[in-house]
Amino acid sequence: MIWAFAGPTSSGFPPRLIGEIWGMREQKITLGEMRQSGVHGLLIYCSDYRCSHHLKISADAWPDEVRLSDLEPRFVCKACGTRGADIRPNFAPARMGTSGVQKEYRS
Repeated sequence: MIWAFAGPTSSGFPPRLIGEIWGMREQKITLGEMRQSGVHGLLIYCSDYRCSHHLKISADAWPDEVRLSDLEPRFVCKACGTRGADIRPNFAPARMGTSGVQKEYRS
């Protein structure tokens, strides 16, 4: 993907990346694939790195065939007004330490 920015559009919002303008935006997993791995929440990050506004929401409102990348352009940040978001699955925190299974050691 080309990391170059173009000028503002007629809507007043700057376009995302050149690749997105040409319709080559990266396709992320579907919500169904995400749910199969046991994840039901989403992390939504404002696409403006200076804002850094973020929130956690449930993905239960959308059907399984919707891709995370399909939802990203539909979000508008309430803090700064920027259109577009970076959406990621809200995985459970990693568990450090033992898994509850005791190993037998032989001497």
